[in-house]
Amino acid sequence: SILSNPGIWADAAGQIFFSLSVCLGVMTSYGSYTSKDAPTTANVFIIALTNSTFSFFCGFAVFGIIGFLANKQGVSVDEVASKSITLAFMTYPSALAELPGANFWCII
Repeated sequence: SILSNPGIWADAAGQIFFSLSVCLGVMTSYGSYTSKDAPTTANVFIIALTNSTFSFFCGFAVFGIIGFLANKQGVSVDEVASKSITLAFMTYPSALAELPGANFWCII
């Protein structure tokens, strides 16, 4: 199974750290404007857990869409999804265009 591969878990942890580091400038600004007695530790845990939960949810959304596109084309998921930037800019938009009510899904 792919989930028993430690490299997959290392990649997932790296993605979480990357998505948290993208907000570093926002967090610096946030820290500058909070009061001195703000619960910093609690805020850090809330931000980290919210980010991780959102990333986990987005993973289901992306792989659900990719599975839908693979089913629609009659090919395996490996043939639809690649490990490059084409997943975000080519495969995902074409999958959204194939969904029933595509205009609605593309707007949200």
